[in-house]
Amino acid sequence: MINKELLIKKIEEIKNLLALLEEYKNISLNEFLKNREKIDATKYRLINIIEACINICNHIIVKEYNIIPESYSDCFEILNKKGILKDSLTKNLIKMTKFRNLLIHLYSKVDDEEIYNILKDNLNDINDYINEISKLI
Repeated sequence: MINKELLIKKIEEIKNLLALLEEYKNISLNEFLKNREKIDATKYRLINIIEACINICNHIIVKEYNIIPESYSDCFEILNKKGILKDSLTKNLIKMTKFRNLLIHLYSKVDDEEIYNILKDNLNDINDYINEISKLI
C-alpha cells in the first residue's frame, strides 16, 4: 500500500527546493555564470529534486504494482504504461534522470549555461509530475 504521508513529505520537499530555485530564475545569464555559489546551489537542488522524484516513483511502483524497476528511467516508463504519466512528460522525466547521472558522476563537467537554461525552461516538468502524483494521493 502506498504511504501517502511519505509521498506528501517528498512532494513538499520538492516544492520547497523549487521555491528556492525560483530566486535564481530572474537573474541574467551573466550574473548567474559569475556566481559560483548560485551555480553550485542550483546543481545541488536539482540533484535533490530529481532524487525525490525518483524516490516517489519507485515507492509507487513497488507498493502499488509490486514491480522493482530496473533503472531510474524504467520507473517513469512503468508509470507511463500504467496510465499515470503522459508520454511527453515521461520522455522529459527520463531526460531528467540522465541529467541527474551527469550531475552526480561528472558534476564539474556539466555546462553551467545548461544549468541556467534548465532553471529557466524546464522546472515546469517537475510541477507537472507533482500534479500527476498528487492525483494518486
